[in-house]
Amino acid sequence: MFAKKAIFAAIMTGSAVLAGCGDSGSSDNNTDNTTNPVVDQACSDLNGTMNSAGTQCTLKGTLAKSTTLDKDITYVLKGLVKVGDGDGQLASASQVQDAKDNGITLTIPAGTQIKGVEGAALIVTRGSKLIANGTAEAPVVFSSVDENMTGSGEWGGLVLQGFGVMNNCPETGVCNILGEGGVGYFGGDDNTDSSGSLSYVVITEGGAVLSEGNELNGVGFMAVGSGTTVDHLQVNENADDGVEFWGGAVSVTHLVITKAEDDSIDWDNGWVGGIQYALVKQNLTATDKKLFDKGLETDNYKYGMDNLPRSNPVIANVTLQLNPLTTAIHHKVGTAGRLFNVLVSGAAKCVDVDDAATAAQIDSGDLNYTNTVLDCTALVTSDSEVDGADYAQALIDSQTSSIVTDATGSLNADYKWSVGSEVSLDAATTIPGFDATNYVGAVEPAATSFWYAGWTVEGSL
Repeated sequence: MFAKKAIFAAIMTGSAVLAGCGDSGSSDNNTDNTTNPVVDQACSDLNGTMNSAGTQCTLKGTLAKSTTLDKDITYVLKGLVKVGDGDGQLASASQVQDAKDNGITLTIPAGTQIKGVEGAALIVTRGSKLIANGTAEAPVVFSSVDENMTGSGEWGGLVLQGFGVMNNCPETGVCNILGEGGVGYFGGDDNTDSSGSLSYVVITEGGAVLSEGNELNGVGFMAVGSGTTVDHLQVNENADDGVEFWGGAVSVTHLVITKAEDDSIDWDNGWVGGIQYALVKQNLTATDKKLFDKGLETDNYKYGMDNLPRSNPVIANVTLQLNPLTTAIHHKVGTAGRLFNVLVSGAAKCVDVDDAATAAQIDSGDLNYTNTVLDCTALVTSDSEVDGADYAQALIDSQTSSIVTDATGSLNADYKWSVGSEVSLDAATTIPGFDATNYVGAVEPAATSFWYAGWTVEGSL
């Protein structure tokens, strides 16, 4: 079943307290607060305000106790709704431990819809967890308060903050990195940290841009550890990046990014997790570059290009179907990365590599491509960084595995790539930490059913 607003209703219940939620004067769309609201225990337990029909509860503030939601009442987020209080500056190891010991869990079951008004976001702070496990038939859906599933910048997005490792933290003391969008502090020294679980989750219409360089992504993974599980996640029509990873070691499988207005996938600050099975589709007909940017935007750290841990994720079985005016993959400011079975289709330029610190990762073998198809108008951005040498071309030339730069295949309606004899994979490619696969792109050529079908936003693919 495709994700549609009409088929979902959201509820949050239990004995949790949501601090500062009383707001009887709101005039937000779809919010009908009255001076004599219907009394509902699930809403009043959260200090929320119920509408007169007893169908919707408006929330804001900080969730201070663990709570399980169900799907009989729609809940609307107003402002930055925070799960736990681990977003403050932590001054000592004992305060870090206290945040871990006293973190809370927000559980959102299958079929639940959460709506956000303009500028609203859900922030899962350090030490707390979000358990949002939908199904293909009943995904968990985050959207704005209108009745359709399209549009961008209509609310904020989802932020997960953890105690993962950042390469811009001080060498001693507690790590406190202030996140974009005024979402508080994150970071730590534990790349195995868990922020919970996301499965069959759709996030659409989000991406509030608060100011230049200060935006909310569809999902912001801020120092999120490998103990977090993420699979079957879609971000649709986000005004900023689809997903961005700042440090940490979280991995994602079965990811769909559609019509992101900035980068579809972005990483920074020592992210060492990975992605397998990702389908990225930009706005293919847009001529305004404000409506799309890179397919992959990849960084280490601008102000310390060799800071450790160096960004070095594993990216496997990714299909990038991109706007004909864009650059597909941009490696810069010292990032490493290992790309396996990646397919790029339709972009103006396939690869751009900037900065000597990034070129050094090519020389060391830590930035490399394996079994990759690059099908763009031009192969590289030719900007001759040093003595006439182009870093992007050096990356392509350095590879000894199957890299196709003059592809004659094409993507069909199921996002399968007709390869022919272009890429010869004699055996399943060994991919560190992920499934071994013997095909290029997100979709197995022999598949008759498709992992992205049925639960994503209807018409987005």
